Amino acid sequence: MAVRTPTGPVHAFLAACTRGGITLSPDASTMLFRGGLRMAWLYDSWYLVRQAILESHTAESYAAVALRRPGIAAALTNGIDRGLTLRFESSPWQESRNAALRVVLSGGVIVQKLAARWVSGGDRCPHCKLAVEDLSHLFWACPRWEKLRPTTLGSHSKAELLRLFGAESLVSGIIPNDRALVAAQVAAEACGSWPAVVALPGRVWTDGSCLHPADSPLRRATWGVVGRKPDGFNTLGAAIVHGCQTIGRAELSAIIWVSRCPGDTIQLPSLTPST
Repeated sequence: MAVRTPTGPVHAFLAACTRGGITLSPDASTMLFRGGLRMAWLYDSWYLVRQAILESHTAESYAAVALRRPGIAAALTNGIDRGLTLRFESSPWQESRNAALRVVLSGGVIVQKLAARWVSGGDRCPHCKLAVEDLSHLFWACPRWEKLRPTTLGSHSKAELLRLFGAESLVSGIIPNDRALVAAQVAAEACGSWPAVVALPGRVWTDGSCLHPADSPLRRATWGVVGRKPDGFNTLGAAIVHGCQTIGRAELSAIIWVSRCPGDTIQLPSLTPST
């Protein structure tokens, strides 16, 4: 009997598993991830399954980039600080400058050392003829661009940037995650707790908030519930969010806590913007 090739959503799911280095058990009920993780994807929380798939895809992508660009393999060990690496995208710079930086990030800069593989003329810098033109020479040493460097660096020095980010970041533009910030993020995601439930008044207001919402290592979220009592409005419950620090999770946490408290309460989301 001929075996039918999966199509539609089933094909998309299988293709996603293949790209992420994920295999399925013979009965297709369990997903097997590299590193030994197993998930019964039909029964486990879809949020956890989705996170595991995304993390697997990210790991595969990092491995592919490290294979193609060995110089930045070390920077990928602890992940990339997307906030710093892509900060130029929200800058007031001209689009041509942003486009040039995207070429640097993707490893698409053609220097003479690379061009010499296909064209004659050698690998010496075509501008100064003093050294082999690689990325380090082009960005940091060639006298041809010496007048431009102070306007870009501002008050920073090459030595300072080298100490902060490492040599590979200075030629790739890719900023690795700071280990201390990663450790602090892990600690923040593990320290959340639920306050004790209390009897609530007939109407309460809930809200969630987040500091640095666009910067994952620095993002910190909390939630609160406010109600009216005889002496005025009081905070009835508040806590740091447990797990991923996002505004959405903070607002949902407040609603969950209200649902656990006794009493017939009308919960009203806050009308103030979350930041």
